[in-house]
Amino acid sequence: MIVMMSGGIGDFLHYISLFDALLARSNANSHGIRVFVESTRPAEVKSLFDVCMGDVDVQYIPSHLHWTKTNPLLDPYSARDRAQRPARLYLDRLGYSSVEDWFLPFLVSGYPKSLERFKAFTTNSSQRRFILVSARNKGFPWWLDESSAEILGAALRGRFDLIEIGTPDELTGRFGTRFCANNTAEGLKLACSARLLVGTDTGFATLRELLNLPNVYCVSAYWKDRFMQRLGYWNESMALTSKSRFAYDRIQLMAALSELIDADVLSQPESSLRDDLTGECDPARQGMRRSPVTSSIAQDG
Repeated sequence: MIVMMSGGIGDFLHYISLFDALLARSNANSHGIRVFVESTRPAEVKSLFDVCMGDVDVQYIPSHLHWTKTNPLLDPYSARDRAQRPARLYLDRLGYSSVEDWFLPFLVSGYPKSLERFKAFTTNSSQRRFILVSARNKGFPWWLDESSAEILGAALRGRFDLIEIGTPDELTGRFGTRFCANNTAEGLKLACSARLLVGTDTGFATLRELLNLPNVYCVSAYWKDRFMQRLGYWNESMALTSKSRFAYDRIQLMAALSELIDADVLSQPESSLRDDLTGECDPARQGMRRSPVTSSIAQDG
């Protein structure tokens, strides 16, 4: 059986959560399936698949064939467009005429999620002593600017450390300690170690959402409605159980921080508020590199 997984880190995390259900429905085992990954940065997402799907034959389609580079106007709702994209034709040339094409999460339905393959990323939530910031500003769709750093600083009042994560060109230095992970898996591990993630709709937020950890999504209402809901990254059933909040502006960001951080902090013993980053959730002890940065991960994949 051939499975094609297309997208970025967030998409791959969705697919991985559904993969065991695919095996069960197909009466197959992991050794009988070959997965082809369509990514813009295959070398960087490889660590994710190594950690979560080490029992599966995973191969990587040449990155220059990714549909965003060859046909950025592709209509994801068009079966013809999906079938004619270069990465899919590449598999045809390899002799794989029958392919389970997981192009975007909204096209992969009917499979129950499993978190079993994410065990390597889970940590002890009671030990989380820092807030992670993903300040990937895309202007109108995503936002988190310099004034947001002031809001975060005021809300934390020294009770948590702030760590900013991203690629070197994304890091602003305004949100506390800067970190770039050595690889994708390492970045995801750090993301799951944080008490809260504040920022944009990235793979870091996706994994936390799957694990029912809170995020504050700093996106526009347009992005939530037009992309997250339309393409299957968010839906009403998720909203019923999610601990996350959406902040469309600075006022909503302050309200979300007050609700999620203050309520959480007040439930902790006073002595724990003065603890330094320790143990498993200390990025320095996880092999993370402090700025200046010599390596990075891509949040899109």
